[in-house]
Amino acid sequence: MIVGGPHKAFFPKELEILGSWIKDGGHAVLAVDLDLDESGLAKGSKQLAELVKPYGVNVMNEMLVDPTSKMANVEAQVLLGFAANGHQITKDFPHSAVAANFLFPLTTYLTRTESAAATVTPLANTTQNAWAETDWGSLRQGRATFDPGKDHQGKMDLAYAIEGKTSAGQRPSARAVKLTVFANALFATNSLIDKVGNRDL
Repeated sequence: MIVGGPHKAFFPKELEILGSWIKDGGHAVLAVDLDLDESGLAKGSKQLAELVKPYGVNVMNEMLVDPTSKMANVEAQVLLGFAANGHQITKDFPHSAVAANFLFPLTTYLTRTESAAATVTPLANTTQNAWAETDWGSLRQGRATFDPGKDHQGKMDLAYAIEGKTSAGQRPSARAVKLTVFANALFATNSLIDKVGNRDL
């Protein structure tokens, strides 16, 4: 199943069905999107963020900015994504500190915590120069300025692979949870799908 950047809120029953299906070993690609009017995650994406929390993934609520992007002739709000080594999905991408593998526009970022339910592996991350902008008023005006006292800066994760752990007492036929979670759905839209490695991702 693919849930790509939902903006409208889910009905409670929809969330219940989706959550149960994932827990029972459903395989899915989940991507969130930001909404300027919401000053963070869109309503439906905020609900997706709650669904993946039990698996050790935290979806943040800020927009990333990276001045390094201008060196690649794209806006600072189009994040350069670099393939993280160590997973089947990204192992064949070239690994370089200077040549980006992907472009992620208007994206937030992800963090991970230890979870008894799943193993979380990074698939893509930003440069060290990226920062998470907290001033949504400035973003709505098309401006962003790094504030050392408020804005987190450094390499941040843009996508994760989540693989469920088999728990004791689980029926032998049960499938393990397999998810990929993206901090942005726009990387796969028509205007960006043919850029760098976006289509392959």
